[in-house]
Amino acid sequence: MMTQILLDRGLGAAGVAIATAPVKGIFERYAVPGPDHVLFQAAFANFNPHATTTVNFHNDTRAPLLMISGGNDHVSPPSVVEANYHLYRKSKAITEYRDFPGRTHYTLGQDGWDAVADYALEWAIGHAAGKSQDKSMSAADSAAAAGR
Repeated sequence: MMTQILLDRGLGAAGVAIATAPVKGIFERYAVPGPDHVLFQAAFANFNPHATTTVNFHNDTRAPLLMISGGNDHVSPPSVVEANYHLYRKSKAITEYRDFPGRTHYTLGQDGWDAVADYALEWAIGHAAGKSQDKSMSAADSAAAAGR
C-alpha cells in the first residue's frame, strides 16, 4: 500500500509492491496496533474521497509499478493482489503483475528469496522513470533490449 501511495504522489522512480493490499479500507478486517489517528483515517477511508490512503488509479504520470504476489499467500492472496493490479488498467503508466507460485506472504524469508529479489531489482532498474516508455514491455524484454 505504501509503495502505491508514494508513487502516486510522485515520490519514486519505480516501485515494487509485494503482497499488496487494496489501498482503501485495509483495516476493516485486521487489527493493527498504532496511533489512533492513523487507524481512524484508515477505518473511514472508504467514506472519504480525500482520505490519506487515496490513490489516483488513473494517474498517467506515476512512476512504473510492479505488483508481486505469492501463490500460497493466505494473508494477501494472489486474487487480491491481481484485483489491485486491475484497478490501474486505465492508467497509461507502466503497471505489471507477477505471481510467484509456491511462495507465501513471507516470500522474502523463504528459501529462494533471492530469485524474487533479483526479478524485482531487474524490473525496477529496467523500468525506472524515464528509462522505459512502453507499457507493454516486460522485464525480460527490457533486459533483452539492454543486452543483458
